[in-house]
Amino acid sequence: MINCKDIYHLLRISLGISPADGFPQLTDEQWEALNDAAMRHTIIGIAWGGIEKLPLEKQPPRRLKLQWLADTNELKRRNEWMNKACKAVVKKLGKVGLHSAILKGQAIAQLYPIPEYRIPGDIDALVSLYPPVTGNGTEFVQSPDIDKTVKDVVRRVKSIGIGTVAKTVYHHIEWHFSDVIIEVHLRPMQFNNPWTNSRFQQWAKRFRMDADCILPTPDTEFNIIFMLAHLYHHLLFEGVGLRQVCDYVVLLQAVAAKWQSEEERTAARNRISRIIEELDMQRFAAGFSWIMHSLFELPAELLITEPDEKVGRFIMKEIEKAGNFGKYDDRIKHERLSSVAGKFWERTKHRMRFLRYFPSEILWDIPFRLWHSLWRLRFG
Repeated sequence: MINCKDIYHLLRISLGISPADGFPQLTDEQWEALNDAAMRHTIIGIAWGGIEKLPLEKQPPRRLKLQWLADTNELKRRNEWMNKACKAVVKKLGKVGLHSAILKGQAIAQLYPIPEYRIPGDIDALVSLYPPVTGNGTEFVQSPDIDKTVKDVVRRVKSIGIGTVAKTVYHHIEWHFSDVIIEVHLRPMQFNNPWTNSRFQQWAKRFRMDADCILPTPDTEFNIIFMLAHLYHHLLFEGVGLRQVCDYVVLLQAVAAKWQSEEERTAARNRISRIIEELDMQRFAAGFSWIMHSLFELPAELLITEPDEKVGRFIMKEIEKAGNFGKYDDRIKHERLSSVAGKFWERTKHRMRFLRYFPSEILWDIPFRLWHSLWRLRFG
């Protein structure tokens, strides 16, 4: 049986937070269980980054170690291909007048000690018909009325003539490009609560770009809020794995380099706290701060809010049980059902366990799904 403390310890070693000499001696069975958990949470490469730093006598048994190394080497090749694909996608979108910024994934991977150890997923590209604004840095600017541009964006993506547009939903167009799925984002994401969603979309209309990343991507301050919201939404409606948690760890670590003075950190935290409050994410942010501080041992000055242990433990239990995007959560039954009504009921019942902690998004879940069905009829 895996000891979750061992996973967090190994991840802290990989991410440069903890020294390797304090890691315990594990049995072969414990290493097998840890490898299985790393697979479920898609952190096989990140965990390998910790194993590399361990003394030889504390590393996994030879057979497992060789398989782990082979899996990680395959990740390196995949990441190299994905970075090239991201640049190709940005270029091809640009040729049809769509200015883009890469969200999450390959952009966040650049913050890791060894970027190629992060398992890549889809490519998320936020697009706009408006060119970036340059001045004191570069700013990404979106249309004041995105709904009016939906059909135009779909037409432009199709005009590239590569792959197929599979579907259009409120916040993205799914484009199957080569052997990877591209999510061409019309909006970074959405909230179920219409008032919260309106505030988020207004906030996300304009943001600074990161001048240091090899890919066009939002800056750290935008990502701290956006990726927290993304984690929040995935926890409630799909499931979150430790890969997404590690993404947030390295993002907060990047804060130390971006905001070097106490004055800068205080001003940034005040701006971030105000937006988190407007988006009604204070409780989730407090719980996640507990995870960052207590399990990943980030210093208090890097946290975005005061930690809440009760909420943090609840969130972490959900993450540990669900695995990557909830694929290993045996409480989720709706994916195994063929009936539309059955799926709807099981999905709703499963999500209601979050009502006590995060009522706003959960209570608006069914109204949003019904509204979204009408939106899709209109646009796609």
